[in-house]
Amino acid sequence: MVLHVLAFIVLLFSHCVNAQAPEEPTLLQNLTIDFTPLNEYANVLFPVDVVSMETPIAIRYVLVFTIPFYEVFAACDSKALGFLGKRNVILPHLCEPLSIAKTTAFLMSRLYRSQFPLEGRNLEAFLIRQGLDPTSDSTDPTTEIGIANAMAVDLVAYLETDGWNSLGDLSRDHFRQQYSDYTGFKPQNHAELDVSRLRRPLRWQLRRPLRWQPLKQEADRRGRFTSQVHVVPHIGRAKPLVLSREEFLSRTSESPYASADRKKTIGAKDKRTMRRLLREVLKLNRDLTKEQIAQAHWWDNKFLSLGSFITFYQGVYGFNNADAAVLGLGEVMAQHDSVMLAWKEKLRHDLVRPPTMLRRLFEGKKIRAFKSLDEGVGLVRAEEWEPIVPIQPHSEYPSASALICQASLDHLHAALTNFIKVNGTIAAYETDIVPFLRSPLTENVKVKYETLQAAALTCGKSRLYAGVHFSPSVDVGFKLGQGIGAVAQKHIQDLWEGRIPENCERCSNV
Repeated sequence: MVLHVLAFIVLLFSHCVNAQAPEEPTLLQNLTIDFTPLNEYANVLFPVDVVSMETPIAIRYVLVFTIPFYEVFAACDSKALGFLGKRNVILPHLCEPLSIAKTTAFLMSRLYRSQFPLEGRNLEAFLIRQGLDPTSDSTDPTTEIGIANAMAVDLVAYLETDGWNSLGDLSRDHFRQQYSDYTGFKPQNHAELDVSRLRRPLRWQLRRPLRWQPLKQEADRRGRFTSQVHVVPHIGRAKPLVLSREEFLSRTSESPYASADRKKTIGAKDKRTMRRLLREVLKLNRDLTKEQIAQAHWWDNKFLSLGSFITFYQGVYGFNNADAAVLGLGEVMAQHDSVMLAWKEKLRHDLVRPPTMLRRLFEGKKIRAFKSLDEGVGLVRAEEWEPIVPIQPHSEYPSASALICQASLDHLHAALTNFIKVNGTIAAYETDIVPFLRSPLTENVKVKYETLQAAALTCGKSRLYAGVHFSPSVDVGFKLGQGIGAVAQKHIQDLWEGRIPENCERCSNV
């Protein structure tokens, strides 16, 4: 029920639905995504397991979801180019609300079947229940399915070869695993479940103490545990959407440690740095407020946090659904290149998370830390301390959240200023964060950000509240993310206004 805050999609086609629905919903109503209350279409597209995806795959999912909306609106416009820089044209009578909804659903079905087969099968079954035939291979340009199939050919070809290994064909010939690593990445340290953990102290088990260690995690809260595997480490090699390859590669960060590759021991300078950073983490942890706990969980899920901003401002400024589709695709393209950049740098540095270092430097000791809302702050063994959100299965530096939020909200600011052309100061953003998934809260928490930059800064800082990052990681994440949003905004506006954007590598093949 909390999905009402997802992206611009909440209001897509909403103007087409009557205020008072008949007893039997129309086909258009069934093909309108609604989260208030949750309807079947929304539930098919955004089940709980999708909403809880790791951030890189969540961004990929939203890209695959968003492209069809933009593509159909662009084809109904007099000059706009599609995602691949290609001019598509839909006959005027097929640009009526119901036809737009059908064409979008058919195109989405095609892309999902390629990139997310399980969700694709569920969407296909849903469309069949509506009396539609998403399995048809027709390319008749006078029909919605024909238009969708024709559009899907180039889009699927691009998505299947853009380096994300969506089909698993880059890593295996048989029994393929989607989105699996094909680069041969290996962590420098053993996972926490290594049996040698039982025979000797943790400090001797870390081969390189300042490098990332996969951690032990609950898999299902039902007695099943697992060791982390770095999520999609290969995407740093994928194709950028709005940055040139040269700019993407030139955006780099310096390590916060003097000798991150040192074996077995930590140098004196790095030990002082690490103790200072751990003191910062624990100080923030002890001083947690309910608002910070709420924001740590909310920003941890990019569907629920970043996904709400376009919807909010569409409500404030009343721009139409075509404009929302432009903003939505621009935003997710900024996020796409941001997460690629974060992963490029995460793999290059491959640095340690706070729990590993706390357990190493304070092994056998007790520390004062936040325990729970009921227990408050108290003494806990260093080996048992956990952040307030599940720690992500990837290396620590830089903070992907800081990078992604900086780029995403910079994009929104540029879009509202240059595309929607908001007069004066952009309105403050406010919302109620409702308890969801693993949040320990039982009541809503109201938050308000006077500016989009303030929201981006809070997003990054929430990783410090959560205890999953050190402060240099957040600082450099903001720095790396600067400028990406403006590039993404100009890129999507160029497409919408009929121009091939600069550095559009995917557009050159059309």
